[in-house]
Amino acid sequence: MWWGGVGGGGASLLGRLVGLVGLGGFGRFFPVAPACGRVSQVFLRVGGVLETCGNRIPPGGGSLTSASRRADRVNAAVQIANNDPNLPLATAALTGVCVSVMPVATLSAAALDFGTVLPGGASTRTLRLSNSGTDTLVVSGTAITGADASSYTVIRACGNRIPPGASDSLDLRFAPGATGVKTAALQIASNDPNLPIARVGLTGVCSTAAPVISLSETALDFGTVTVGSSRTRFLTIRNSGSVTLTVSRSAIGGADSLGFVIVQPCGAGIAPGGADSVGIRFMPTAARAMSAQLALTSNDPVTPLATVQLTGLGATGVPHLAVSDSALDFGVTMQGYPVSRTLVVSNTGTGALNVSGCVLVGADRTQYLFTRACASRIEAGARDTVRLHFDPTTLGIKRASIGLTSDDPVRPSMQIALNGICATTTGPRLVLGRTLLDFGSVPLQGTKDEDLSLQNTGSADVRITQQSIGGANWSEFSIAQRADSVLAPGGSTALRVRHAPVTTGSKTAVLRLQTNDAAMPTADIALISIVVGVDAPDAAPRGVVLRANYPNPFHPVTTMTYELAGESVVDLALYSAIGMRVLTVDCGLRGAGVHVVSCDAGTLPAGAYTALLVATDARGHRGTARIGLLRVR
Repeated sequence: MWWGGVGGGGASLLGRLVGLVGLGGFGRFFPVAPACGRVSQVFLRVGGVLETCGNRIPPGGGSLTSASRRADRVNAAVQIANNDPNLPLATAALTGVCVSVMPVATLSAAALDFGTVLPGGASTRTLRLSNSGTDTLVVSGTAITGADASSYTVIRACGNRIPPGASDSLDLRFAPGATGVKTAALQIASNDPNLPIARVGLTGVCSTAAPVISLSETALDFGTVTVGSSRTRFLTIRNSGSVTLTVSRSAIGGADSLGFVIVQPCGAGIAPGGADSVGIRFMPTAARAMSAQLALTSNDPVTPLATVQLTGLGATGVPHLAVSDSALDFGVTMQGYPVSRTLVVSNTGTGALNVSGCVLVGADRTQYLFTRACASRIEAGARDTVRLHFDPTTLGIKRASIGLTSDDPVRPSMQIALNGICATTTGPRLVLGRTLLDFGSVPLQGTKDEDLSLQNTGSADVRITQQSIGGANWSEFSIAQRADSVLAPGGSTALRVRHAPVTTGSKTAVLRLQTNDAAMPTADIALISIVVGVDAPDAAPRGVVLRANYPNPFHPVTTMTYELAGESVVDLALYSAIGMRVLTVDCGLRGAGVHVVSCDAGTLPAGAYTALLVATDARGHRGTARIGLLRVR
């Protein structure tokens, strides 16, 4: 109750004599006189009704007037006739709202469907009763009526008093005794004046024909997944029953439900004998074990709620440092002629790689120079390039290493060997590609070639005055292609030796070169092989042949051809004059037959190289083949 205003001169009178206080709703007032006053009449007009108070109000006394309650806005006026000579009739306007106070019963559903139940089975449902009114809702009783009332039971009743704004629930069970459609009604009696009896329809079916849900798995483990990435797995749902299976709801709950999401929901209906799938994606939010539960609600009377456990391990990305070469060979050069090489640093892991160090170490580190150092951070799957110069200031073999340190947990530090030769700048200097030609396993009456590369790193012509073969089995070896007799400074050539055995067993010989190189006037290259009979079992794969590359010499690309008699794991690589592996040409499992590969030596300096082919068959037997190559500028 509240005051809307005061009319006439009532403000001064009421301020001096009377205060009105509303109690309990419109129409109840206490006139209070702080000083003794004589009141002849008090009239309260409300909707045409006139009521009066007492005609004498002693100090501290009062009189009560009232008006009927109405659920609407009320306007009224109070008139007071008194012996005040200045204001014999005081008038005050009154305004208020009369509010109804009553309970209101609200149900969560007007009907409950219990689905299909097999004979002897049961199904339960829950109904919620709320009080949305302003007074306590008193539930006086519940009852189930209808032709099939015996098929339904209230297994949990709600409380009999529900305060305003509160709610309670009832649980009901459908347990039919015979097949067929069963209908009934739940009646709830309360003191809601507008809905004294609330009714809820109950429907259920008892049938020997029913859907049967079958899951391909009761648990899905997503394994280890990096935080920030995801993995998806699929669950197959089959209906092995005789009527359509309806999956009404698919939801994920549990402690880590935010880490799992349904990316492909199941279809609305699955025919008898049919199947559908649900796609679940695991997206870990933290680096720890995570779990949740997939809940499938269906009309299967036996398993209306099927659950599948979901598990996965979230992990932070793990970096892995990998390099293109374990060693860089800069070949032979002279003072004032720097040679460049490139190293590729890759991160083959699942997390970012942080490179904390990329430095030159070793006795001859000052002979090498970074022109581009490694980046400090390489993302997962990315790579970076390191470039170096070999610019020697003194003669001789120069060895150093690149030291890489990172947060790779398996290999936090790595060293890449650096090798280079600085030759004299006066006189001829012959450099051999190899000092041993190994022909490997050669079949009797077959032939096999091996090439030897030669290079002049000096400042004067190299003259080769003799090229001959001697030794124990010299007659089974021959020079198929002689080297150039004169090599200009920086020039190169190749010599090819052919092996044509006529008897089985181990074979040895020597290729001898006579030159004008004062440091090496006579160069001896050993020739070795193992000759096997045509029908004899080999200790190594038969027919591992590496043919001469074309073109040779080349710049910078040449074509290499090799042949395998059977399926083998191959490794074909180039090696420098000092035996360092400098380039991988081909590797992996290859089938029987002829294989042609391209060799791009664009990153290698001019010089003599050896191509080595290693082939390992399914029995673990290994065969090798070599040829010499000459890369020119």
